[in-house]
Amino acid sequence: MFLNVTQYMNRIPKALFTFPVTINVVFIATGLVSMLLTLPGLAQDPVFSRFTANPQSENPAFTGGSRNTDAYVIYRNQFPSLATNYITYALGASTFIDDLNSGFGLSVLHDDSADGLYQTSSATINYSYRLQLSNGAYVNAGLSLGVGRTEVDFNRLIFLDQIDAVTGPISSGGLPFPTEELFPQEDFVNYLDLGAGFLFYSDKLYVGASFNHLNNPANDFLVNEFETSNGVDGLPLRWSINAGYTIPLIEGRRKTILSIHPSLLYTRQRDFGQLNAGFFAKYKILDVGLTARLSGTTPDAIIASVGVKFGAASLYYAYDFTISKLASLSGGAHEIGLSTRIGPIKEAEVSCFDLFR
Repeated sequence: MFLNVTQYMNRIPKALFTFPVTINVVFIATGLVSMLLTLPGLAQDPVFSRFTANPQSENPAFTGGSRNTDAYVIYRNQFPSLATNYITYALGASTFIDDLNSGFGLSVLHDDSADGLYQTSSATINYSYRLQLSNGAYVNAGLSLGVGRTEVDFNRLIFLDQIDAVTGPISSGGLPFPTEELFPQEDFVNYLDLGAGFLFYSDKLYVGASFNHLNNPANDFLVNEFETSNGVDGLPLRWSINAGYTIPLIEGRRKTILSIHPSLLYTRQRDFGQLNAGFFAKYKILDVGLTARLSGTTPDAIIASVGVKFGAASLYYAYDFTISKLASLSGGAHEIGLSTRIGPIKEAEVSCFDLFR
């Protein structure tokens, strides 16, 4: 889910490509495209419905938290009922080296809006260092270093000076009208991205905080006076708080058979905030979850998920039931993830990360 999705225009630049028009083309006003090219602060980071499937991207301090070598892949289709839906892919891997008390990981993300009209990609190296406070209590400090890329297909944009009152953007000869707009020399921007995070955890509790885009990386195509006068300077800082607790209900001889896991994620980027709060119930190899998501103070969606573990692998599916004004139009969101454990399995030191494994 993208931050503040219920306020559609706040998803600029992505919302720029969603306006319906009777001439069956994507209409983009010149002034709005100028915002696309110069206001990186209006674009928001993707936030997955089940962030426990991709924890190192939310907080690098989670890297290697299971003490095993893990790999995962996630696919998300947001607003499938719209022609300009948003598709996000994520994959990554992490491991923990006991001799160094350190976790190392790699996370890759690709986001595709409006069938390739606007795309963002990133590849990030994550690191965490574990410090044991006492028997069963730990603090992790994490760092992330990544490279990002933003791409826009300018040839598919339609500007005001291309719209004819009678024929629309296409001439009677079947060719599009030309535009006098000046495009950037390149249709992509590359940038460096830095992040950090902290995590406290014990057997049943974890509490963490993370900070993404610490260096406010510049991903804009043009620069104008609006940036200087309004304090917009690259991607805005996104900070997050996540917490969870494990409540065992039925204990077996060696493992917990039934448990409840309340969880919370609050993230904020510039003026946009999002809260995910809910719980998961885990019974042997099966888990189910129910989470409420708020965009600012507006109820946005109810998220239901189910997961199953088979051997060293785990599979989950989540669906967003949209309850905002977009409910009848969006089609919600589908999210599916697969993870696997590679190599010898180490016993868990704490139970609060059960849903992360």
